[in-house]
Amino acid sequence: MNIVKVKVHKMYENFHRNPAIQYVGFFDDNNVLISLYDNNNIKLINKIGTLQWVSIATNQAYFIEIPDYISAEN
Repeated sequence: MNIVKVKVHKMYENFHRNPAIQYVGFFDDNNVLISLYDNNNIKLINKIGTLQWVSIATNQAYFIEIPDYISAEN
């Protein structure tokens, strides 16, 4: 298991105008993101088949920017 800082962007907002947010992602040995936590240690839920994760506290959707050294195909 790998713990990595992951950049996230709020969905439906301009990615270039708003700064990226960094959350903590847990990747398995195959570099698949298996869980994601925000700065308040609140878990986000994955929307199956997408790179979108939703905060269970705020219902806000986020786009996940996978780090370059981790393959997004897994």
